[in-house]
Amino acid sequence: MMKVKGVIVFPSQIEAALMQFGDLSDNYQIIKTKKGDIISLSVEVEPTENRWKEGRIDDLEKEVEEEIFSILNLHVPVKIVEPKSIPRSIGKAVRVVER
Repeated sequence: MMKVKGVIVFPSQIEAALMQFGDLSDNYQIIKTKKGDIISLSVEVEPTENRWKEGRIDDLEKEVEEEIFSILNLHVPVKIVEPKSIPRSIGKAVRVVER
């Protein structure tokens, strides 16, 4: 659980939004950035190989951001990254990363 701009955010809420899209793989990371007392979030997610080749990644990013906003009522930037670019971990997946 994280508190961002006065909103309680559970990583499972973001995962639920991402899983609404068949064009996204299940590899994603929630990037938590802290500047002083202010915490901000962003999401990096991999598309499927077919969607990456198809293009129109900006449209997909916008759609995912809107879905996250509909669940959290909080704007969370989404960046679609190249397939297989998010590090894999052995055992439990690392979903929240602090930078």
